[in-house]
Formats: sequence, structure tokens, C-alpha cells
Amino acid sequence: MEGLEKRYPNQLSGGQQQRVALARALIIKPDIMLLDEPFSALDHAMRMRLRLDLKKIQSKYGIPMLLITHDPIEAYTMADSLIVYSYGRVEQIGPPKEVFNKPKNRSVAKLAGINNIFKGIVLDIGDEEVLIQSHEKIIAPKISGLKIGDEITWCIRPEQVMVLREDKPLGKAVSENLFSGKIIEIIPKGMSYLLFFEGVLNLEIEIPTHAFERLHLEKGKTIRVSLKKSAIHTFD
Repeated sequence: MEGLEKRYPNQLSGGQQQRVALARALIIKPDIMLLDEPFSALDHAMRMRLRLDLKKIQSKYGIPMLLITHDPIEAYTMADSLIVYSYGRVEQIGPPKEVFNKPKNRSVAKLAGINNIFKGIVLDIGDEEVLIQSHEKIIAPKISGLKIGDEITWCIRPEQVMVLREDKPLGKAVSENLFSGKIIEIIPKGMSYLLFFEGVLNLEIEIPTHAFERLHLEKGKTIRVSLKKSAIHTFD
């Protein structure tokens, strides 16, 4: 932090104080570090830079780090292993990819940024897939222990919902779980857009900016979407 060398920490901004605190913690070569939302007062660019710095420090010196955060993106990018807490108890432990794509229950799904959560009843069970009666019939990957008639909950991440081009033939991977509906709201997020889709199923869809622009999406437009079978996750 060039130009600030003669200032005391209490003369610095909140983000600068956090960076000084991190340096002071590292200089004593600790056996373990506890980081309680260490990037909360930083702007986006500095947050990304410090995340990379911390990963390099951890890799170089092997200091175990316990990082507490409410930011799902931060948790995913920083963690080797995630522990999800809710109301003072551990809900799930595992690698970030597993926790984010295969939450154990509704609470974990919500904390992992999934709002596309629905209930259903098992209609049929095949060798590799299960048919669920929800708002409509849904084909999902089979999980062990299911019986016909069981109540089940299923979910899909917003970025896994595929918006289909009307002028392009459907490939096998997107030919199941097809729905039509209308875009009722759009929220720009910089690198992506969040679409609110209303139809037989009401869905949140996250789509990269380049795809959003290529598909000429706009509020009120009717679109078709596919819920890829492999992207659907079920839990009791």
C-alpha cells in the first residue's frame, strides 16, 4: 500500500485495515489461521486479488485456513472442503463441487444459491433414471433406496437450465424435460443475466452475457428451456 507506510491502522480505510490485519497474522508464521469474512469490506477487484494471494500463501506455506463466509462464490473458489452450517448445526461436509451440485437437503440447496426446488412423487423407476410427477413429469437420474410412490424433492442450479434456440435441432442431451414459458423479469449481473421464467414451472435461469445477447432475450419473450436429466439432483 504505497504512500501509506507512515499511517497507523486506525488511520486507514476498512479494506486497508483488513489487508494489514492479514499481513500481521502471517508475519508470525501461525500454525492455523481463522478468517472471519476477510474480504467483506473490499471492492471486487481487490477481493479477487486477495483470494488469489491467500491461495498462493496456503499452497506455499501449507498453513491450514478456516474461512467463514456468507458468499457462495467465495466459498466455492476458496475452499478445498466446505462445511455448511445452518442454525448452529452442520448440514453437509464435502468438496465444493459436490456441495453445490448435490446438496443433501433444501437448506443446503438454498445456501448454495439454488432456488429451483420442487416437490414430486416417484411414478416409475428404471435402470438409470426415475420418473417424477411434479408440476409436470420430470426425468431425473436414479438414486438408491427409492420406491414408487415416494415423495421426493428435486432441484436444479440456475446456470444448468438451458435456454433453447428455436432455429436449432434438439440434441439428445437437451431433448428431455422441455418446457415453454415467458421471461417475466431480467436482472443483469455483469458477466451473466438472471432470468425469471414463468410457465408450468417457475424457474430462475442464469445465462452468460454472450448467450443472452445472441438469443436476443427480453422481458415478455416466450422461450423454451430444457432441464438436462444429468443436472437434476434429488433428495428425500
